[in-house]
Amino acid sequence: MDKIAMSTREKMVELFMGAPEGLISGEQLSSALGVSRTAIWKHIKLLEEDGFEFAATPRVGYRLTHVPDELMASLVAPHLRDCTLGSQILWAPERPSTNDTATELAKSGAPHGLVVTAARQTGAGVGKGASGNRPPAGCGFLF
Repeated sequence: MDKIAMSTREKMVELFMGAPEGLISGEQLSSALGVSRTAIWKHIKLLEEDGFEFAATPRVGYRLTHVPDELMASLVAPHLRDCTLGSQILWAPERPSTNDTATELAKSGAPHGLVVTAARQTGAGVGKGASGNRPPAGCGFLF
């Protein structure tokens, strides 16, 4: 998933989380994010693939009805005020390895407190020689 799409999805989640009763019109989303209403629909579908659930009502808007248990910045950041850990959170639906991504980012000067998360890891295993020992998607929280 490209950075623009992830950024738009994160912003959409923030907007829904801050909306009264989780209800926002497609027009409001389009205006707030600077994208077409067709793009809004596509991002809603991508969020649904990530476990979010919405109810759509014609001429009213979208209502967020279920939030998945994911470590997305827009879901976690409000709970980490005044905390260095999680000062920046990079979430993706899938990564080969969160550890490898974090290591690469640290070598390139990533800020202290950066957290790299993913719904699923697709690499060979958690640690060297640990192939097959990875918990199912959404079930692991490893340091």
